[in-house]
Amino acid sequence: NCNSAYDPPYPDPACKCTDSNPASCQNSPRQLCLDNTATVAAIQAAYNQHNIRTIVVGFGAETASGDGPLVLEAMAKAGGFPRTCPSGTNAECGTGTCDAANKTCSPSFYQAANAADLARVLANIAKKVSQAPCDYLLDVTPSDPNFISVLVNGTSVPRGSDSWIYLGPGGDGGASGKVQLVGSLCTQAKAATPDTPVQIEIRLLRTF
Repeated sequence: NCNSAYDPPYPDPACKCTDSNPASCQNSPRQLCLDNTATVAAIQAAYNQHNIRTIVVGFGAETASGDGPLVLEAMAKAGGFPRTCPSGTNAECGTGTCDAANKTCSPSFYQAANAADLARVLANIAKKVSQAPCDYLLDVTPSDPNFISVLVNGTSVPRGSDSWIYLGPGGDGGASGKVQLVGSLCTQAKAATPDTPVQIEIRLLRTF
């Protein structure tokens, strides 16, 4: 909430006081006025200018109501790392909903009410960001592995010993299965840089 440049006369309609006693903001507007605009702008600049993505986690009851959800939602969208639902189902979003068109959850930020929730959230995030460049653990098990497709920079690549393989659940395949890039395609993924990115998109069929 701190903004050293914020020094308006009080009361100021632009100041949303974050203290339980609104009068506190009269003495310390720089520390106690919600500075959501500058926060979101800083996250957006980090993503646009340096390709740094921000993962947003709301932790505690105070982030589940009031001004919290709106600010966290704006932060998550600006940060370029919203919650996703690759199969287009609400089940992948927990208590949220899935926008099947763009495969993102609403709300876009992760929410944890207690320590157990936070552990699950962090484990989920770690799975998404710490995987090897050639290993893609799936969030759900495909109904038929024959209908898995892998697109590289928008072009479909056939399954094969020099492109990619599918490993079923269990062992190296994790809980729901895994798509593993092999051969020259794996080499291409490992050589990716921010200036020469390789976009990998995995599509699968899941029936209910």
